[in-house]
Amino acid sequence: MARTVGIGRQDFEKIRIKNNFYVDKTHFIKEWWEADDKVFQLKKKKDLSDTVNTALKQIEDMNYEAALIARGIPVGRIRKYGFAFGGKKY
Repeated sequence: MARTVGIGRQDFEKIRIKNNFYVDKTHFIKEWWEADDKVFQLKKKKDLSDTVNTALKQIEDMNYEAALIARGIPVGRIRKYGFAFGGKKY
């Protein structure tokens, strides 16, 4: 059964009950914090797809996958995601 991404869902219990796709970033955040890596906030683009494309270009330009490959992670297991949030619309 395909899993739905629960965008904006804050209640972990509901995420589990509805079997939403969930990414636990706990270890990533700890490693990022301890590594003192740079984080870039992208300026808002025309629309969300522009923001996502800019994020993906940044991932390529900064060659973030090199550190993963150096740690022995196969290229085929590396995923690249660009996220954009449009805010809450009522």
